[in-house]
Amino acid sequence: MKQLLKLLCISLLLLCSSISVFAITPPFKGGPITSGYGPRSIDVGASDFHYGLDIGIDDTYIHAPADGYVLHDVGGGFGEAHIIFWFGENTPYKNQSLLFGDLGDDSNYMNGGLTGERVPVKEGDIIGVVHGFDPKVADGPHAHIEYHPNGETYGGGSEYVGEFLKSLGMDLSGNVYSKDYNGSGEHDTGIPWNVQALMGIGNSINDTMVKFQGFASKAYDNIHTYALALLIILFATDIVFLIILSGFELDLMTMLSKLVKLGIFIFLVNHWKDIVNTIFKGFITLVGTSYAGTNANFLNDVSQPQLLLQKAVNLLNPALNKIASFGARDFISNIGTILPIYILTFLVIGIFILVALYIMICYLEFYISGALSIITVPFGILHWSKFIPEGFVGHLTSSTIKLMLISVLVGLTTIAVKDVTVTEMFSATVSATETTTGVPTDTSSGGYVGMIYEEAARFGVDPAVILAIAMHESGGDTIDGIHMTPNWEGSGAQGIMQTMPGQDGIDENGNQVHIDEAYPGYQSDPRQNIRAGIAIFKSKLDFADGDTIKAIGYYYGSLTESYTSEVLANYAAITGRDFSKLYSSTGHKNPHKITTEQLVTFLTFCTILIALALLILKVPEKLMKHLGGQIELP
Repeated sequence: MKQLLKLLCISLLLLCSSISVFAITPPFKGGPITSGYGPRSIDVGASDFHYGLDIGIDDTYIHAPADGYVLHDVGGGFGEAHIIFWFGENTPYKNQSLLFGDLGDDSNYMNGGLTGERVPVKEGDIIGVVHGFDPKVADGPHAHIEYHPNGETYGGGSEYVGEFLKSLGMDLSGNVYSKDYNGSGEHDTGIPWNVQALMGIGNSINDTMVKFQGFASKAYDNIHTYALALLIILFATDIVFLIILSGFELDLMTMLSKLVKLGIFIFLVNHWKDIVNTIFKGFITLVGTSYAGTNANFLNDVSQPQLLLQKAVNLLNPALNKIASFGARDFISNIGTILPIYILTFLVIGIFILVALYIMICYLEFYISGALSIITVPFGILHWSKFIPEGFVGHLTSSTIKLMLISVLVGLTTIAVKDVTVTEMFSATVSATETTTGVPTDTSSGGYVGMIYEEAARFGVDPAVILAIAMHESGGDTIDGIHMTPNWEGSGAQGIMQTMPGQDGIDENGNQVHIDEAYPGYQSDPRQNIRAGIAIFKSKLDFADGDTIKAIGYYYGSLTESYTSEVLANYAAITGRDFSKLYSSTGHKNPHKITTEQLVTFLTFCTILIALALLILKVPEKLMKHLGGQIELP
C-alpha cells in the first residue's frame, strides 16, 4: 500500500510538472492532405519534388504548438508569407523546427512582423493564418508544412512530417476541416482539451531515467578508485593474517592461488561497468530479442517506458477527439456514453502511468544495484566477508531477472496492441465548418460535401439542395453513403450526381454547355461530376422559372412526387440540422452520436489494456518472491 501511495505521489508530481513544461497544442485541428511528400507532377508554379505536406484548409489560424521561437519571412516559393517555428528548450522537441508556407499576407504582421529575427512565442499563440491563396503557386487554399528534425530553416524536409504532425494532435484523415479565422489576431480557443500534454509525463519519466543512468555511471567512475584501493587493502590484510597464522611460513602454491584470486578481483573491479552492461543488461536484450524475433521494437518500451505510455494515450485519443468535437447539445445528448469513456480513459492512462513508473523504478534499481555492487566486490576476496558481495550480486541478478520478465510482458502488450486502432470507430467528428457555418460534417469517403458546397457557391445555387439531391442519388439518403457510383444498372447514370450523358446545362458563367464537352471527366472525377450535376440542375431551374421543387423533379426526369419528397426530406434535415436523418442508422459515421456498440467496443478495448498493464505490474513481483535470495561465491 505504501509503494502504491509513493507511485501515486510521483505520478501527480510528474503530471503537474509535465503539463506546464511540456504542453503541446496542434498548430491547427487538421484537414485533408492535398499534396503529399515526394515527387509530383508540376502544376501551378510547383516544384517537382515536394519536401512537405499541403493540408487543405482556409480561414484558419496557425498556432505555436509549444513554447518556442518564430521567424516571419516572404519569398522562397512559399506564397505571400511563410514562417519558421522552432520548439523551445523546455519541450520534448528542443530546437526542432516546422516551416509553414503558402500563408495569408496577414501573417506578415503577426508577432512583430518581418523583423528578420527569431521572436519568442508561447504555446497556443497565433503565429500565422491561411486566408485565400496565390493562384501563381497553388490551385486552392492550403498550408504547406515541412518538418526539420535538426532545426534547419530551409532545404529538404523530413519524410516523417505526417507522423510528426499526428504526434502533435493534428487530424490528417480528411474528417476534420479547420476554420477559425475572424479577420483579426483574436481566436476562439474552443474546448480546452489537449491529450498531448499527457505525453509530457512520459518524457519526464524518460528524463528521470536518463539522469539516473548518468548518476549511476558517474557513481561507478567515482567509486572505482576507492574500490580498487579497498581491494588491495583487504588483500594485504588477508596475506598478513595468513602469514601470521602460518607461523611466518607460507608455501608458494597458497601464495600463487591468492595472487590469481587477486588478479580476478582486480579484473572484476576494473571491468564491472562493462560486466553490468554486457552480461546483465545484454541478457535482458538477448531474452527479449529471442522472444520477439528480429523486430524487437518493444525493447525500446522497456528502456524508454514513456513510449508504452504514449502508445496507450494515442490509442485513446480518437475517442477524446470525438467528444471534444461536440457542442453543448451533442455533449448533453451523449452524456450517457461520454461519462464511461472519460472514466475508462483516465483509468487506462492512470494505470499506464503506474506501469511506466514501475518500469522506471525497476530500471533504476538495476543501475543503482550495479553501481553499488562494485564497492562490495572487493570483500569477496576474504572468506569471512564474502557474504557482503553475495547479497549485492544476488540482488543485481534478481533485478536482471525481473527486467527480463518485464521485457517479455511488455513484448506481449506491444504485440497485442501494435495493429489495434480505434480511429475508424470514432473517425466521424463534428467539423469546424459545421459549427461556424452550418455545413454538415463530411463523413463521405472522398470529402464530397465540401466539394458540393464549394461548387454550388461558384454556380450560384443553394448548396443544401445539391447536397440533398446527391444524398438521394448516390448516398441512400445519407451523407456518409455519397460515393462515385459506376454506370447504374446500365442506364448510363454516373457518379455522385448520377449524371446522364448527352445532357445540356448552364455553367458557372451562365453559358449553355454540353455536359460531355464541358466536363469530359465527369464519369470518374468527383468534382467534375458535381459540376456537371449542378449545371444540369441549374438548367432545370431556369426551365422551371426558378421553382426549386419543380427543378428537383425535372432533374429526375419527370415530376415524380416520391423522388421530390425524398429530396425535400433530405433538404429539411440539412437546413434543420436533423442529424438523426443525415447519417447511417448504424451511427458509426454519425459525427453527433456515440452508439452503444461503439461504447461496448471501447470498453472491451480498455479492459484488455488494463489487464495487460496489471500483468506487467503483478507477475514479475509474484515470481520474484519465489526466486529471491543471494548468490554464493566460491
